[in-house]
Amino acid sequence: MAEKIFDENDAVAWIKREEPHAQQYSDDDILLVMDIMLEYDEKMGEEDDYDLDSLVAYVKGQLKKDRDNVVAAEDVEGIVKAELGYEEWLIAD
Repeated sequence: MAEKIFDENDAVAWIKREEPHAQQYSDDDILLVMDIMLEYDEKMGEEDDYDLDSLVAYVKGQLKKDRDNVVAAEDVEGIVKAELGYEEWLIAD
């Protein structure tokens, strides 16, 4: 089986397919959420078992600071979970 490699375009497509609320956002909006998630991982030291609620709260907080942000706070958790699902798919056999 070929090794799966993270691809941001595939990740965005996955998120939009898995989370219906994500479909209303542009690819750039979804990529912004993914960038904030990466920032969180870097701050937390990429712990194997971090708190989903803490991650979602961090993403919401960062998005709130961005005046141009259009991602609604109530859609963040679904987008985050869908992105994490993509990551799990990458490492699954």
